[in-house]
Amino acid sequence: MYMAKKIEKKILVKNPKIGKDYYFYFAGSIEYGKCVNVSKKLTSHYGFNYYTFESMSQYKSKNGAEPRMMKYPVAIHDIRENNPRTT
Repeated sequence: MYMAKKIEKKILVKNPKIGKDYYFYFAGSIEYGKCVNVSKKLTSHYGFNYYTFESMSQYKSKNGAEPRMMKYPVAIHDIRENNPRTT
């Protein structure tokens, strides 16, 4: 029986600036939003930096209300300067 090799993710944005917009991966999709703050509890739990991002939801709700602001916890490994689909 063989163990799968652990893939080490690269950190492409070494020090994300609070208030700046970035692309990020969340639940398998690419989102775009503003870095709001460092999530201290997740950072201490996992051992690497986690950030909170805000992004407008892409869809209107079923009752016709406007899209709303969503918050996402994002690991440092999942933050990108450029859109990964175009590079």
